[in-house]
Amino acid sequence: DPYADIESFHRRDAARAELVQIIEAIMARRREAGPPGEGEERDLVDVLMSIKDADGVEQFSADIITGMFISMMFAGHHTTSTTASALIIELLRNPDVMEKVVAEMDALAEAGGGVITYQDLREVPWLESSIKETLRLHPPLILLLRLVVEGFDVEGYRVEPGKLVGASIAVSNRLADAFDDPDRFDPGRYLDPRHDDTDNPWNWIPFGAGRHRCVGAAFALMQLKTIFCVLLRDWELTPDQPPETYRNDYSKMVVQLAQPCRVRYRRRRADGIAATIAIGDDADDEPGEDER
Repeated sequence: DPYADIESFHRRDAARAELVQIIEAIMARRREAGPPGEGEERDLVDVLMSIKDADGVEQFSADIITGMFISMMFAGHHTTSTTASALIIELLRNPDVMEKVVAEMDALAEAGGGVITYQDLREVPWLESSIKETLRLHPPLILLLRLVVEGFDVEGYRVEPGKLVGASIAVSNRLADAFDDPDRFDPGRYLDPRHDDTDNPWNWIPFGAGRHRCVGAAFALMQLKTIFCVLLRDWELTPDQPPETYRNDYSKMVVQLAQPCRVRYRRRRADGIAATIAIGDDADDEPGEDER
């Protein structure tokens, strides 16, 4: 029950009400000031306020706009975190790929003095391909549902309007007819001259497909590349359990890695050599074993 009488939900609802008040105040100031002039910058609030219904009334209230902003902020939280975790595991299982990805990160750090730019994120083919291959093997969502608007026939079966149809990403992304050796982690599938993602637009569908393809797909890839440009530049990762024990957990709406799922990490020195550090509340702690 999303409205159960529990403390955490009360705090959630109170925080949302406070956000609505903030948005309402912003909208009131915008109405008083009038719409932005020609050539002036507009933000998303301005755009949403400019959308009117047939009677000239604002289409979106402060409450609805607040809901939009909350959805935009949190929609990709679980999917991004689980993809990042799965990518770490796949890189640990495939040290040859890890070596290539880390080499890309080190080259960026050397060229940019430690500063990662947007252009840098467009020039990391092994990292980007590894993310795509992780999404193929570990799609955060295993089922996409669509409402049938116009009836159609498939394999001798009639699907009537109003029905729901589902596409299983976990199945589509591993079809042998679409992907050579489909259970193997192979980022080379997306490097010239191979383009398995674009050559199979109805099979490689971790972000969905068609007009309902995830609008945040490009942002998600950029976000993951940014995370790993920093993570692999500063930290060395090693397995903390046998590689075959890392596996997907399909018991939740968003697929995650089954627990336990432990990895050891060590900080890398500027010369690229890993140096063990200790993390704890006691400032006098001596450096110990690799941290998990």
